Amino acid sequence: MPGQPRQFKLYPYIGNSTVKRIITGVSKAHYDPLAKVDETKFKKLLDYLQTCFYSFSDDNDVDTHFYMKLITPRNDWETDEFGWLADSHMTSAMLMFHKRSMRDPSPYSSSRIAFLEHWFVKMWVRDYKKYDPKTWKFSDTYKKVFNGNYPTEFFNNRKWLKDVDRLFLCHLINGDHWVALEVDLLKKIIHVYDNIQTVVPSLMDLQEECRPLTKRIPLLLNEMLPDRKKSSQRFKISRLKSVPKNENPGDCGVYTLKYIECKAISCGFEGLSDQCIPAMCIKLAYEIYDEISDL
Repeated sequence: MPGQPRQFKLYPYIGNSTVKRIITGVSKAHYDPLAKVDETKFKKLLDYLQTCFYSFSDDNDVDTHFYMKLITPRNDWETDEFGWLADSHMTSAMLMFHKRSMRDPSPYSSSRIAFLEHWFVKMWVRDYKKYDPKTWKFSDTYKKVFNGNYPTEFFNNRKWLKDVDRLFLCHLINGDHWVALEVDLLKKIIHVYDNIQTVVPSLMDLQEECRPLTKRIPLLLNEMLPDRKKSSQRFKISRLKSVPKNENPGDCGVYTLKYIECKAISCGFEGLSDQCIPAMCIKLAYEIYDEISDL
């Protein structure tokens, strides 16, 4: 742990955002995904971390490290990789988005979207490495995800294609780089939102990184929809070039989550840049603490 949480006044990345965004969604509950966190709300997180600092609980040590990775300014990182978002951060954020989608009204522009739980995505990628078409059987977890019954805390019985057309997920490529994927189940295409496109510059290599999904999503559809015309044709890949870039590498995880959030709300990426990332990290830390810390 890099020390006690900094005093409240030393965090400049809180307050009101002055960037105006065009939001085309029809939800009355939509919000600005790039607005800074309110000062009084952020203080609640700092008070919690201050309590953790004086606690001898192992759980509190884990919590402190989790949040400090998000709110520690880059100039104070212990190593060049200190603030990189880990699986636990991506998992928490995606669960938070999923939970928000179940509100009535939902803040998102469509009810026909789903956020894939990150540990499930990792399992999907891991299973592909041992995939044998002659012996492979999709486990109950895959079937629960397809039917909207996973994660169990937020099951909604919304089935792919019948109730859901688009899937959002975080995907780790090259072993060290987060990208956002938007899966269009109807058009059979996966849109890749990549903030540092030089990490995997070749489209062919990107296709290989996404092969666990492009190849096996059609197979899951075949198994779960026996009355549908079966197809083993892989989903196509499309990497959008005109997206905000991470010019100072190290924040690919934050960009990935903001791409997903903006797309789900149906607003543009205006204002998303390296300059706003510190504010977005602090915002993410508070929102996770406030919305899903009890899970």
